[in-house]
Amino acid sequence: MQPDIIGILIYLSENAPAPAPEIVAEALQRLSASSEFSNAKIYVAPGSQYAASGANIKANLEVIQGTPLECLHEIFAATTGDAQDTVAICYGFYALLDSELTRAALADHTQYLAHFTYSENIPAGFVPDFVSRDFIAGLDADGAPELSKPAELSGSGDLRAFAFRNIDRFDVELFYRSPDLRQFRLDLSGITSRSRWLVDRVRTLAPALAFADLEKFLREHPEVLRPYPAYFEVELSAQFQHAAFQPGILPVPPEPVAAARATQKFLSADLIQKLHDDIAANALDQDVTVSFAGAGEPFAHPGFVQIVGDFLRLAPVRQVIIETWGVGIDAAQVDALFAVAGSECITVIVRVDSLQPARYATLYGADVGADVFAFLDVLAHALNQIKASHPERVPRVFAEMHRLAETEDELGAFMDRFDAPDQPIRPLLQKYNRYIDRLPERRAADLTPLVREFCWHLARDFYLTVDGRVPVCKQDPYGENPATQDFSKRSVLEIVAQTMPYHNASVRGEHAAVPMPCLRCDEWYTFNA
Repeated sequence: MQPDIIGILIYLSENAPAPAPEIVAEALQRLSASSEFSNAKIYVAPGSQYAASGANIKANLEVIQGTPLECLHEIFAATTGDAQDTVAICYGFYALLDSELTRAALADHTQYLAHFTYSENIPAGFVPDFVSRDFIAGLDADGAPELSKPAELSGSGDLRAFAFRNIDRFDVELFYRSPDLRQFRLDLSGITSRSRWLVDRVRTLAPALAFADLEKFLREHPEVLRPYPAYFEVELSAQFQHAAFQPGILPVPPEPVAAARATQKFLSADLIQKLHDDIAANALDQDVTVSFAGAGEPFAHPGFVQIVGDFLRLAPVRQVIIETWGVGIDAAQVDALFAVAGSECITVIVRVDSLQPARYATLYGADVGADVFAFLDVLAHALNQIKASHPERVPRVFAEMHRLAETEDELGAFMDRFDAPDQPIRPLLQKYNRYIDRLPERRAADLTPLVREFCWHLARDFYLTVDGRVPVCKQDPYGENPATQDFSKRSVLEIVAQTMPYHNASVRGEHAAVPMPCLRCDEWYTFNA
């Protein structure tokens, strides 16, 4: 027996960018044309700005407000009926809705009398989730606090995670169809600017694309995965704050490179401004992460705080990450950094690879472990002050430990120190990067992929060294490869165009065509931004 689809909930968030009218029209047209949904009212939540664009396509479109859970309650409360009455949920305007796939998912939902049916491997945008009346009925009594807060971008994560965690209480059906393309991390919901860009390109190149043809489409058009970089790692400084400081987790540059870096101590103001202007003009809205990292100490740059503030003011920049060694930084610098507008979008990562002073000195070449922990105390004090006075503006701070074989015995103590509930600085574990073969084997765990899919770093990263070089990827941290680009001579988009063949080859599995030893790399599973 086919359950009654009593409603279709298109759930967005208040801060989601408004989709283009043609995307809205196409999504609503596909829903209206589906026989399974012929009698279902379409609800949009939240945001009345979407009502007018769909009213001429579906007369019973209704705008409602609230969290995903509140919206589901409202829809079910508007009718009385069977426990298997179902609401279909789209987390965005699905302009690529796959009718055949949707029918199959609904058939599984019906056959197995599921409370909640969703797919983990099918990208958002092809098939809705299905929620039965019985799933919602008991939640008020049992409590579901994690479902009672507004969703930042969509409600899918919270709803699905709640259903999966409570799988002993609910019949949850995981709808699976090959191929499994989770490695691509695709979002075709139109909920973000990058997702909208991808949907536009798909509709231009293959307007009738079905999920079954998606993998072939990506192999034929890999450029659609790479519109503009999403992660900019910028080396502001080649300097450390201590003369003897030499991190053992970084390759030592060869003599000619070291000499050049000694001369070019800081990234030039012209190149910083060029990058700033390029992102402002060409990046997708709220899509870019700028990471001030690299080998040197970003706090050492004399204009560091001003630079962070300038990038945070850009509409495309959604966060700024600062990776620091934590040496030679005083409280005044921290206070100035956390006082910039948009400081809640700042993440500070302090590299702390050992809690033992002697071992720290061995790892970093200088006995400055005490300075690092003093810096962490300064950060914790600043965070507590901000939390007390302006809780909406609290930055995020992490202490990062690399998983090294010789420090694996400290893992428990590290987590105990930074994972306490009242601790404002959170722990972060990072894999050890050998930079392919430039550093000795010290990994606590081998994450070399068994099957090498495409490389996310080639797809999304833009690495800028202190002297203006843009390497093929971060595994060439000093830009020594002949394929390295010169940012002083080309724009970001020009460099993207120049390096697009490497990305295309990676997506197609032609890894030998990339001018880097990709087949010896184990950084494939790491993902920035």
